[in-house]
Amino acid sequence: LLTEDRSIQAIPGVRELLERIKAAGYLIGLGSSSTMEMINLVLNRFDLKKYFSVVVSGDELPRSKPDPLIFLTVAEKLGVAPSECIVIDDAGAGVAAAKAAGMYCIGYDNPNSGPQNLSGADMIVGSHYDIIVV
Repeated sequence: LLTEDRSIQAIPGVRELLERIKAAGYLIGLGSSSTMEMINLVLNRFDLKKYFSVVVSGDELPRSKPDPLIFLTVAEKLGVAPSECIVIDDAGAGVAAAKAAGMYCIGYDNPNSGPQNLSGADMIVGSHYDIIVV
């Protein structure tokens, strides 16, 4: 289990990026196709839950990525327009969902995600340190 394997580490730069986003005063939501159980395991294991105002699991919805419903649901729960949202996703289906939702999308070329087509993203980064928060 994830909670028992201490060798598993958070992706470099994730915590720092979340800190920078929070410090700039932005709301942060999480829309994941994973089960809520897996989302909570990861957020608790890496002490990241405190950064997210809203967490939505694909389990809660009738359609999954690349359908935009998950990102539209996060935006609605945050009380913001989709056009005001920036999605960071490491999967082709997530990039497609973000763009279909009318959101700006940063594709993260995650070496742990296998080959993904991120070409639909507005920007592609190889590290969370490459994302500038203004």
